[in-house]
Amino acid sequence: MNNTLIYYETILNTLDEVLDIEISETSLSTSLEDLGIDKIAFVELIMKLEGKLNFRADEGLYELETLDELINQIKKYKLIIS
Repeated sequence: MNNTLIYYETILNTLDEVLDIEISETSLSTSLEDLGIDKIAFVELIMKLEGKLNFRADEGLYELETLDELINQIKKYKLIIS
């Protein structure tokens, strides 16, 4: 399984925890706004993902709009701390 798929599944599972809804019919191009993620939910999502995927976010992460952008940024953070 490649990292993109692992991160995607981890993000969807964590979104389910944070928003308490089942996320279905999403793709990498799905916007965070379309998923109903407000700023507070996004901060909670990032905090949980930091623990699950072992990375540290910076302020730039909070400007992302899609799941694909989020995954690509997490990959960059993982390269920095590796």
